[in-house]
Amino acid sequence: MRHFFLAFIVFLAWSVFAIWYFTSDATSAIASFFKAEEKEIGMQIDSLAIKKRQDSIADRKLAIFDSISREKNLEINTARLYAFNEKNEVLFIFDTIYLKKNKDSVFYKFLDKDYIQEIAKYLKTNKNKSLSIHSEYSAGEDFTTPNLGQKRGQFIQNKLLEAGVNRKFISIKSVIKELTFNERNEYYGGITFQIETLSKEKLEALEKSRTISRTIYPIFTFSTIYANKELKDFAIELRAIMEDYPEKKVQIIGHTDNIGSSIDNYEMGLKYAKQVRRYLINTEKLDKDRLKASSMGQENPIDVNTTAEGRNKNRRIEFLIE
Repeated sequence: MRHFFLAFIVFLAWSVFAIWYFTSDATSAIASFFKAEEKEIGMQIDSLAIKKRQDSIADRKLAIFDSISREKNLEINTARLYAFNEKNEVLFIFDTIYLKKNKDSVFYKFLDKDYIQEIAKYLKTNKNKSLSIHSEYSAGEDFTTPNLGQKRGQFIQNKLLEAGVNRKFISIKSVIKELTFNERNEYYGGITFQIETLSKEKLEALEKSRTISRTIYPIFTFSTIYANKELKDFAIELRAIMEDYPEKKVQIIGHTDNIGSSIDNYEMGLKYAKQVRRYLINTEKLDKDRLKASSMGQENPIDVNTTAEGRNKNRRIEFLIE
């Protein structure tokens, strides 16, 4: 009986141990299972979150692209400033240039490069190259003298002069064309550059060229003139000319209409010329010894004096650089 009882005790002990071992192993297995499931679910959740973030980034990029496309619109995407050589091969392409109705400035945006600095660098490096600025204007714009095509070309020319380009290698060709301005009075394009290789003969002819003539229209009053944008812009050009031709001197000639006596008009023209000279010396700091004021009065009209428009054209300042 005693042996039976001892065997029963041993049996119970092993049974308890077996039950404990099985329960512990099953719990561990179950825990491992759920942990693996949780990890897999977590990975799936992370994957979904990453995909959602990627989709969100892609959506934002698309929205930004659409926004830029809408902002630039088709006109801006196709507006280019081209520089061609004499074979009509493209040397430079710049984005994006545009004109404003009745404005003599030239505007640009979305440019990846400064076109003025690029062209100036090219011309200063290639001494046998010249630049022709082809500048457009429309018959539907305001009438000005010179026309807006010429003035827009002069705007670019002055920028190039400020960048150190020699004026004698720049010319302007105004082109009248039907320009369709948008609702903001903007026209994209309108300017092209033509770059030419100069022959030895042309280079020599440029060096020998003697007289340079310019006519400008400051704001005239009965007793004085005001330095408007045209005069200020020309002062930039004149400075470059005087630097390029240190031996040349500048005559500033005042012209009037024929209203009043010829003596009065002569004196009025001289007064205007002296005021322009004073402005160039005091404000623009040009060499006074190379600037001379004189008058032609009413003696050399370029238009009739029987209309207000003609008289306005005759009241002018002429510059002779020789």
